[in-house]
Amino acid sequence: MTKYLETEQPISITTARNVLQYYPQAGKLSVSRPVWQDENGIDHQGKTVALDVVAFIECDRDKLIALQEIFRAIARVISDRLTLLQ
Repeated sequence: MTKYLETEQPISITTARNVLQYYPQAGKLSVSRPVWQDENGIDHQGKTVALDVVAFIECDRDKLIALQEIFRAIARVISDRLTLLQ
């Protein structure tokens, strides 16, 4: 297990389909499928991918612009949903 998982408390969001955990000090964002139970009733973490947010600083300008557009598109989806919930 990576040290930041043991020492840092993430900012977490759990939905019906995803678990997102952001570790600001480590610069990691993990996205997981939901927790699932095996036939013995034991909980297991869903498949997880961790994104190294700090590695973005190594990208060239074009990749950073593309990355910014990805996050803007995600933010628009969230904003649209919040508008509907008002």
